[in-house]
Amino acid sequence: MEEILTQLRAALMAHTALPVYFSYDPSPFDQRKTQFLVLGVESMEMQPSFLTDTHLCRGFSMRFRVSHCMPAETDMAAVYTAFHSEVLEGMLAGAEMQEIRSGTPAEIRQLRRMVLHGTFSLSGVLKTTREEISAQ
Repeated sequence: MEEILTQLRAALMAHTALPVYFSYDPSPFDQRKTQFLVLGVESMEMQPSFLTDTHLCRGFSMRFRVSHCMPAETDMAAVYTAFHSEVLEGMLAGAEMQEIRSGTPAEIRQLRRMVLHGTFSLSGVLKTTREEISAQ
């Protein structure tokens, strides 16, 4: 899963100059730039595993959340414009996904930020070679 998050982060970073943090990043919000993105896993489903001649395979489906954080005084139109011009392109480039959703900007007073969340889902098959399984 870490590899998938890293690839998605790289895709976002390729389409925006904003820093991209993982949702579990412990760095304090007040030490981050005035605008930044937060990437995290919202949900994950794993299917029963199956064997091929060379691999152990598991189907999966994941929903990711990208949060665009801006100063609290940012106008809602500016939040939408920034999200759809920079963030959405990175979400589209990250992988072939089934759906993308974005919400309504909301002020998070504790963080003194205006935030717009976008989510997207991704499905695939995780493969582990049989040699890797035997070594464990």
